[in-house]
Formats: sequence, structure tokens, C-alpha cells
Amino acid sequence: MLQELFLLSFPVVLVFVFPMWWEIRRRPEFGKRPKTLALAMLAFAAAGGVAAALYFELIPHTQLVLLSAAGWMIALYLAAVLLLEYSIHRQRIRDSFFTDDLSAQLRKMSPAVLLLTGSSLLLLVLAVMEALLEAEFGGYLFGFPLIGILIGAVLAATLGITDLFDFQAGVVRRKRYPFIWFGLSALMVVPLAGTGQADFYVLFVLLQLSFALRVYQEYFFARFIHLNDLFARLQDTIRVRNELVDKIIHSPLQDDYKVVQGMFMDSLAAAQAEAVLPQYGITGAAIYRRVGDELIIEHTEYTYGYCTPLYELDTVRKMSREQLVQKLVEDRFHMRKLLTHAETDTRQFGRSYLRSMIESKQPVKIQNIPDCYKGIIDLMVLYPVVDQDIVTGCIVIFKDSFHDVFPQEDKSLRTFANNLSTVFNIMVGKQMQEERNRLQGEMDIATNIQTSILPKEFAIPGFEIAASMETATEVGGDVYDWVAAENGNYLAIGDVSGHGLPSGIMALIQTAAFHGAVRAARHQQRELSPAELYNIVNQVLCTINRDRIGADKFMTGNYFYQQDGRFTHAGAHEIALLYSASEGTVREIQDTVRKTGYLGISEYVDGATSAGEFEMSAGDVLVLYTDGIIEAMDGKDQQFGIPRMGQVLQQYGSSTPAEIVQALRDEVRSFAENGDLSRHNGRFADDITMMVIKRTGN
Repeated sequence: MLQELFLLSFPVVLVFVFPMWWEIRRRPEFGKRPKTLALAMLAFAAAGGVAAALYFELIPHTQLVLLSAAGWMIALYLAAVLLLEYSIHRQRIRDSFFTDDLSAQLRKMSPAVLLLTGSSLLLLVLAVMEALLEAEFGGYLFGFPLIGILIGAVLAATLGITDLFDFQAGVVRRKRYPFIWFGLSALMVVPLAGTGQADFYVLFVLLQLSFALRVYQEYFFARFIHLNDLFARLQDTIRVRNELVDKIIHSPLQDDYKVVQGMFMDSLAAAQAEAVLPQYGITGAAIYRRVGDELIIEHTEYTYGYCTPLYELDTVRKMSREQLVQKLVEDRFHMRKLLTHAETDTRQFGRSYLRSMIESKQPVKIQNIPDCYKGIIDLMVLYPVVDQDIVTGCIVIFKDSFHDVFPQEDKSLRTFANNLSTVFNIMVGKQMQEERNRLQGEMDIATNIQTSILPKEFAIPGFEIAASMETATEVGGDVYDWVAAENGNYLAIGDVSGHGLPSGIMALIQTAAFHGAVRAARHQQRELSPAELYNIVNQVLCTINRDRIGADKFMTGNYFYQQDGRFTHAGAHEIALLYSASEGTVREIQDTVRKTGYLGISEYVDGATSAGEFEMSAGDVLVLYTDGIIEAMDGKDQQFGIPRMGQVLQQYGSSTPAEIVQALRDEVRSFAENGDLSRHNGRFADDITMMVIKRTGN
């Protein structure tokens, strides 16, 4: 009964193990482990085949045959156990770069294994000859092979227990009991059960169940534990990244490097913990960040341990760590040049590897360490920091006693690079926001300057004046002005092409030139005609804005001189509208448009060609404006236009200038509500400026 149970245990174990092997063989994360497990299963099945041949008397039951079968079962069981344990530890051995060390340990076992298998083979040959000759050989013929089997089994098991058991304990072998159990089983259970004594079949069955449970533990139960560990690591990675994001967002810009430094030290500590042996860990590292088109080390705190430059430095052995760090901080790698120019200087070995890293966006190992660094550095690896398929930096790691990066170290460094990418991205965003805030502050100052130089009131006897300006951006290119003269008053309105700060600067230059010319003429006890004033301002804009600043802006403008209700004017701007109180009609003054060149383009412009004049009576209203109001568009891309302005002016002509300004503003805003205002976030597409001048009396 026990013998039948023993034989039945073979297919039961294989049926139990086979589905797990079938599942893991398709999963790439198991590597070559399933192949080794398959060999262990074949050795186990072969041992079962020997036992079945004995049970069903497929081979004669002579003493020699029984001993030969026992030897083969010992060899097959040892092979199955060793192959099983190797399949379990194979990936860890490979990842720890201990394959060569393990091969050396296994070579120590080769004489014992050869002795065991050779003796078993000799016994098999003798058993076959005995069966063919139908005679029993004497004990002296099989005594020597039997002794060889026993010695080989004991030596193989002993070396397996001692050398393999102690092989990188705690690194490769993390559990003691499988080796102890299988070793004792190989020394005691297998030889005794192989003799055919029924009392040991129970132990044999327990050994085979142990084989099955070992497979189950490693390839099923341990897999769930591994998945839980992976999930916990993923959660920890997300938590660390969230904490980093929170730190970098809330830290002052000048302290961002401290956050990076803290992350740097934590990540290196994690990588060091993953090193198989402490002496094989990372001994130096440096963080390069992309600033503009350069890869640089921004702070000395972005270095750790002993680092060398990415070029040959013959004096490296004479330099202290501080001197080397200073060298690193001074280095600059132009990324565009790295990608477009092939490096011909062999001393600049780092440039070609940096280029490979940038192009592949994958870690690059520097293969040939220069002679000047040999004995100091054994390994250099470049890890890219990538954001949206763009390299924003890199991490360079150094080792002085090992030639490769362990897989767990690699994972830690890749995680660090990913986190660094997020942090760098936030740092760029913060720097851009600070720059925006600075520019916004400067734009606010420019806006205040522009609005503060506009006249706040118009003290012209016999006239009431109201004006308004609404810019499309923070700084506009429109301007209106008033300067009192000895016998009258000068009025001006203008529009610089475009809008924004450059246009605002040209408008300021125009204002300064306008006031300067009027005051200079007053000092000479004369008054300039609008045409003369137009020419002077044009000369100033050509000299300063065109020639010195190099701006391509130009300006439209009209200058008016008022005296006793009579207006003379010159310039090239927009059609002025004049409301006649006596007739209740609106007239267009065409002389204010395009009868001379624009300001700031050519010094040969002559304002006299645009000179004109008109008079205003009591109650008349003059409206001057820039093109922003008449070109404002509705939802159907129709312009507000001059006719609508004339209608509003005719409707409100008897109102005060302030009321007329407000009526025009309300009307154009209502018109453009579904057009320009909707398209430009509540702003008009261009600056809107107007002056409403009403004659109240003589």
C-alpha cells in the first residue's frame, strides 16, 4: 500500500506543479526561471519513471539492478532539488551579478556529481550485462560502483549544503529551511527508500510533497506577496511624489535647490539600500539641469560623494573633492551643439555619451573609462531626466568598486529621475510665474505712467471737454493731449500701430515731443502752426523711435490749434465728426484723413499738405477718436463704423461731453458683446480712445 502511495505521488505532484509552470512560462517578469523549473520537473518525472519500472518489474529485480536504480534515483532527486532551488534564485543571482560566482561554486561539486552519475552508469551497465548473460556477478564487481555512488551522493549533498547554502546568504538565499530539508532528505531519505524498504516510503512521499509545496510557495504564494510589495512601493512612490510637489510648490523660489538636494540625498540613500553589497554601491552622483540650451550643475549641493568631469582631466589625482566640484559647476554642455556637431576630441568623451542619452532618452553607460580615472572610477552612468519627450536634465552616477548598476538600484534611480522631471517642471513654472509677475509689475508701472501723463482736466475757456481711453492690453498705443498756448490751445490725438509696450513707448515719445515743441516755441514768443508741430514731432519720432530704438512702429495723429472758436489742424488720422447744434446734424471733417504721411516713417513728411480749418459755434460738438472704436466688430464680423458714431452723436448732441462719451462707450460695448469682447476675454481688439469737445460760449 505504501509503495503504491509512493508511486501515485509522482503524477499527483506533477499535476499540481504543471499548471503553475504553464502560467508563469508566458510572463516575461519571470525571465528564464520557467525553463529551469521545467528541467527540475523532468528530473523529478525521471525519478518517478525509475520507481515505476521497478514496481511494474519492467527491469529484473536483481541486487545489482536495485542498487543501480537507487543510484539513479539519488542523482535524479538531487538534480530535481538543485534545479528547483536554482529556478527560484536564478533571477536574483543574475540581478545581483553573481552568476560567475555561482558557476565557480558549482564547479566544486562537479567531481562529486561525475562520481555519482558515473558510478550509477557503471552499475546500470553491469546490471544489463548480468541480465543478458543470465548470471549473477559477485559482490566485488558492484562493490566499487556502490561505494562510488555513496561517496558521490555524500560529497554532492555536503557541498550543496555547505557551499551553496552559504552562497551570498541573505542576498541570494533568504530562507534557510529549504536547503536544510532537502539536504537531509538527500542524505537520509533517498538512499534508504531506494533500497526498497517500505518503512521509508512515507518519508519519500513527504519529500515529494515538499517539492510541490516549495513550488507553490515560490511561484504562487510568494507572487501574491510580491504583488502586494509592488503595490505598496507604488503607493509609496506616489506619496513621495505628492510630498515633493507640495514642497516645491510652497517653497520660496530661492530655496527650491534645497528641496532638490533633500530629494537627491533620500533617493541616493534608497539606491544604496538596494545595493547587493555596500561596497558595490554608488560613491558619487551629480545632477545636471537644462537651463536655456545648456546642461549645467546649478548648485554645489547638486553633487554627492566623489565625482569627476565628463572629460579627461590629467590632474584629477592631485585635486580635492571641493576643487572637482568647482570644475563640475563651471562646465557647460550646449545641447544644440551636442546634437548637431560630432565630437572629434577624444578627451571630451562625455559629449558623445550625452548625445546618445539625449537621442535615446534612456540611461547610457560610459563604456571606456579614461586611463586618468582608472583606479578611481570603475563606472559612470548617465540617467536622463525627461519631460514630455524633452530632456530637461540628467543624473550622473559613479562607482569606484563595481562595474554595473543593480536592477533595484536602477529602479530607484529611474524613480528619482521621474520625480526630478516633475520638480524641474514645477521649478520652471515658478520661474516663469515670477517673471510674469515681474513683467506684470513693470507693465502696471508703464500703465500708470501712460495714464498719469494724460490730461486730467481741460481748462479751455468757452469749452467743455471729456476724454476716455480703454486699452486692449496693459499698455496702449493711443494718446490724447492738451497744451495751453499764449493766445489759444493745442489739442492732439494719435494712434500708434499695434498696441502693447512698444506702442506705449512711442506714444510717450510723441507726448514729450509735442510738449517740448510747444514750450520751446513759447520761449521764443511764437506759436507753431499744427503743420509745423506735426513736422517737429515726426522728426523726433524718426530719430528716436526709428533710428535709435529700431522700432518698426508708425503713428497716425492730428494736431489742432484752437483760438476763439476757430480750429486749424494738420496730420493724418481718422475722420473727425462735428455736430451742429443749430442744424441738429453731424458733419464729417474729411481733411483730417491721409493728406500727409504718417508719423515716424520718413523725415520728408510735410504736414502742410494736410492743413485745414473749421469753426465751432455755441452748442457744437467735435468728436475725435481712434480707429479702435469704428473697427470694433460684432458677432457677425461687422464693424461699428462711422455712421453709428454719427447716430449716437446726433442723438446725444445736446448732452454734456461726459454723457456723450459714456453713450458712445455703452453703444460700442453693446455692439461688440458677442464679437470682439467675447473673443478677447472682455477686451476690445484695439485701443479705444475718444475726445468730445463742446463749445459752451464765446
